[in-house]
This record gives sequence, structure tokens and C-alpha cells, in this order.
Amino acid sequence: MDGLLHLIIWCGVGGLGVCLAASVWNWWMEPTRRALRRLAQLLGGTVDVAATAPGRGQGVGVRIEPAGIAVVASPRDQGLVFAFEELAGVELIANGDVRARAFVGEARLPLDSRRLKLDQASVRLVFEDVRHPEFELLLIEPEDPAETRDKGYAAALRLYAHLETVVRRRKPSDRAERGMGPEPTAPVAGFQPDFDED
Repeated sequence: MDGLLHLIIWCGVGGLGVCLAASVWNWWMEPTRRALRRLAQLLGGTVDVAATAPGRGQGVGVRIEPAGIAVVASPRDQGLVFAFEELAGVELIANGDVRARAFVGEARLPLDSRRLKLDQASVRLVFEDVRHPEFELLLIEPEDPAETRDKGYAAALRLYAHLETVVRRRKPSDRAERGMGPEPTAPVAGFQPDFDED
């Protein structure tokens, strides 16, 4: 009888240990945490500013010193690192409209601060890289829970502000030194007036 009781107790302890290990593993491998760890690895262990897409495993990280921008496209992506000098421009997009834009050598489109009922928000980075010319971080998608959208848009604003500063510190002459030629001056599409306001 005592032997059976001990067996039941050890089985219970073993089962509890397996459940605990599985919980820790799921927590460790959660896509957002994986993206943050990968960004830190790419940038040498330190990330000054980071934004990740909830559940999608995407992320963008910025390190000030030494300077660098890291992007991760998915949970299985190894990621890429770019120098500040490779960032040609950045856009903040909400509900399909460009709400703010900054490109080297172009007039800045300031942030449209009108509040929206957000269904989609992203930050688009454009790089002077032939193989990887752009990356779009999708911070809000229509299927995302409503309670996460304010947090996602706040992350988009914070990331955009830092990247815009990087772009504005660059000069058009930087492109010539890198052999890129002048920045294209295609017009920016105007805002659509028929969005829902709070």
C-alpha cells in the first residue's frame, strides 16, 4: 500500500514537472520574446528602442551606440542589421494611409495627429540596400484584439519618432557619397477624408 502511494505521489510530481517545463518553454518561445532576443543578439546584446508585432514574431530594434538597426521578419527569420547610413526613409501608416513620412532629401510630412479608429498600423522602413530595400513592421492588423491596439499604435509612434530622427540627421550628400544618387521625389498620396473619428 505504501509503495502504491509513493508511486502515485511520484507520478504526480513528475506530471507537475512536465507541465511546468512545458509552460516555461512556451513562455520562452513566445514569438514576441523570440523577436526581442533575436534583435538583442543582432545588435550586440543591447537594444535602446524596440517594437514587436504581437504574436507575429516581427520586430525592429535600434541601438544608438554603436549605431545599428535590426529587423526580424518572422519567428524563424535570422534577421538583418543595417547601419544608420543605410536608412533612406521611414513611413508611419494607419488604415492604409501614410500619416507621417521622412526621407533623406525630401520635405518631411509631419505626423497627422487626428485620432482614428485603428484597424491597421505599421512602420515602413526603406533602406539603401539592393537585396533588402524595405521592411514593414505590422503592429496592428484587423484580426488583433481591440484591447491591444492602443499599445500597438503607441509602439509605432515611438519607433517612428526615433527612426525619423535618424533620417533627419542625414544629409542628401550622404547618398552621393554612397553612390546612390539623388533621392526620388515622387509625390506622397494625400489622406483619405472618409475615415472614422472617435
